[in-house]
Amino acid sequence: MKRVALISDIHRHLEERVLERLAGVDYIVCAGDTEDPRLLAELELIAPLTAVRGNCDWGPWADQLPKEALLQVEELHLLVIHNINYLSFKPDPHKIQLVVFGHTHRFQQYFQDGVYYLNPGSVSEPRGGQAKQLVILQVEGSHFQLERVEFLERGFG
Repeated sequence: MKRVALISDIHRHLEERVLERLAGVDYIVCAGDTEDPRLLAELELIAPLTAVRGNCDWGPWADQLPKEALLQVEELHLLVIHNINYLSFKPDPHKIQLVVFGHTHRFQQYFQDGVYYLNPGSVSEPRGGQAKQLVILQVEGSHFQLERVEFLERGFG
């Protein structure tokens, strides 16, 4: 079994408590809007990282990031993109079982045409009254379970 952390919309703010929660994962996936290459380097110290470029990622460092990334964890095939509205093709459920995206700063999940779509929300600037959050996938073969990890504001629980 592999544990995969899904994060998005960091926007230059990666709190220590988020880094602590990532300890022990086998892989990290970032669905864009990091805004700082040093944060990507910090994530890579924790676990292997796949990151895509978001609309707020600019400069020579960001030019190196793909707009879309395909990866395989055990037998699960994932597609990562920042803005789902810019997906350039309809995923074939025989080739891609999970699409991870960001951009909206809101946790979202749905199943469409045999493919599971998941936005882990934002770890720094959530919207819609949601908490700062990320998702941990536990992958075994081609099956996965998700754990939603919310970070309540200090002093509020």
